[in-house]
Amino acid sequence: MLSKKPTTVLDDDMFIVSYPRSGNTWVRFLIGTLYFNLKIDWKNIEEYVQDIYHHDDSQLLKFKSPRLLKSHSSYDKRYNKVIYIVRDVRDVVISYYYWHLKMSNYQNTFDEFFYEFIAGKCPFQDWDKNVTSWIKNKNKVENGFLLLRYEDLKHNTFEQLKNIADFLSIQRDGAELNSAITWASFENMRRLETEQQSEVKRFKNSDHYIPFIRQGKSGNWQNILSDIQKQIIKERFGDLLYELGYEI
Repeated sequence: MLSKKPTTVLDDDMFIVSYPRSGNTWVRFLIGTLYFNLKIDWKNIEEYVQDIYHHDDSQLLKFKSPRLLKSHSSYDKRYNKVIYIVRDVRDVVISYYYWHLKMSNYQNTFDEFFYEFIAGKCPFQDWDKNVTSWIKNKNKVENGFLLLRYEDLKHNTFEQLKNIADFLSIQRDGAELNSAITWASFENMRRLETEQQSEVKRFKNSDHYIPFIRQGKSGNWQNILSDIQKQIIKERFGDLLYELGYEI
């Protein structure tokens, strides 16, 4: 089970943080492509936007500063600059189920997984605890905190990416922003996954017939969750969904 944090955090580190399956990989592709002026793919992403769960501390310290680091951690006072991505939990639970099917040889049904998720039996704490830990402490993040809703990034990728670039002090023109958006499109990320997954360590023991990059849709939960499951989530997470603008 992945749970470790880097033992060393540098003053100029920048973190892309989220609960799993909230759009972190997409944002890594977008930011990495924009920040380094190169095309991030599955083979080179760990060279530029490191996943802290795929490297030990000694390896992470070998990467050039300032580092762009991906994390699923709840609030960590050592993180000095944070982009926190949040996604509607009703879409998260569906995406997380398919992640388990692909990456961990999960054998149970979605209904069984749903109740495991609600009971907090998945990695990285409960969804609401992870999200609220950052929202409540956002003013303590010394060098800046940017809350990014996955749905807003989907709806208006250009403006949201421009906000990210400004937050990270990246000077890029409209053409460069659009180029990064095109490269990090779900269609291109899926194409790259198909072409490269046999060469990428993280996919070595995964089910190659199940895509890591699936649909990336927002609101698909309305067609998949049962009425009972919708009600359970509303009772369990309703206040936070309202606070984040997902419920009226």
